[in-house]
Amino acid sequence: MAVPEKIKENQVFAIVLGRVISTLRAKHNLTQEQLAAKVGVSQPVLSRIESGTKGPDPYQFGLLAAAFNMTVQQLDAQVREAMQRAKNAAQAATHQTSEASSESVWGTAFVLAGLAGLVGLIGFAVAAVLSDSDSGSEESPAPTAPPKSVASSGAPATK
Repeated sequence: MAVPEKIKENQVFAIVLGRVISTLRAKHNLTQEQLAAKVGVSQPVLSRIESGTKGPDPYQFGLLAAAFNMTVQQLDAQVREAMQRAKNAAQAATHQTSEASSESVWGTAFVLAGLAGLVGLIGFAVAAVLSDSDSGSEESPAPTAPPKSVASSGAPATK
């Protein structure tokens, strides 16, 4: 995927959707080829959907949901929950308030962490949402960044 100068919310949504589909595919022990056949697309098209460079059309979205034994509403809810958790984590990591615009949150996270960091944060949010749905637990708190004053060992950072 080409690295954009700025990242927009619809681009982040496409990445989140792709990560949810990729994670569900792995949980159902399906290869890209197998899932692509169930959805009626080629493996390269499914690969672009999973990478966030192409979105499924509404019909394909319904077939993806059915392939995972979900309704369209259930799949959509998981994508939206992962998107919200990723946004909450991005806000925490960039020390922005919930009043900050989505474009500002994603833009700041992109500038600070780069595309790889943002994709990692999204992957974390997707894993949390799908883990919650597997366990049937209630909504758990969104992932947050550790305080800047805490080193990786958990001890306060020294100067």
